Amino acid sequence: MTAKEAHTSKNAKKAITEAEGLDDTDWEKTYKGPAGGVITVRSEMGEPIHKLATRGVKFWAEMDQKIFSLDKAKRIPELKKNREYIIKKLNDDFQKVWFGRNSAGESVDLEDMTYGEVLRRMVDLMFVKHESRWIDKSLEKLTGDFIRRVEERFSTSEGKSSLLQSYSELDNPYPVVEK
Repeated sequence: MTAKEAHTSKNAKKAITEAEGLDDTDWEKTYKGPAGGVITVRSEMGEPIHKLATRGVKFWAEMDQKIFSLDKAKRIPELKKNREYIIKKLNDDFQKVWFGRNSAGESVDLEDMTYGEVLRRMVDLMFVKHESRWIDKSLEKLTGDFIRRVEERFSTSEGKSSLLQSYSELDNPYPVVEK
């Protein structure tokens, strides 16, 4: 991952090379917590994965211990009990933030959002505003498709022009979102 030709970001390469590391005899310590800048978590397949001990990965390990180690029947009640804490940790420390957010900036469930709030959240998460670009061009199309689908669902008259005349309008999506 740190080879010159690897597509790993420079900051990720730097973090990997700056990790302290540990001797083979100490590797088991990573199963109990961070050791040498590494921590072991469980994959979705239940297999151990050794990762850099970032805030996000430490949270993953915490979820492994507190939630994913429980019987399936006990997980939902535990998730509900710790909902606010989990959402805060996702938003503060993890690369996959909580999607639901209303226009007041409060964390909510998807079903509590308006279509406009969903659209705004999509743009906020998928468009890199300070670089004026989409994370991936396909996300611009996804957003345009979503806008068109919402219009189809709520349109009351035949032949009415779409608010989005061309997907290229989404090259700068915020004016479109504000319509």
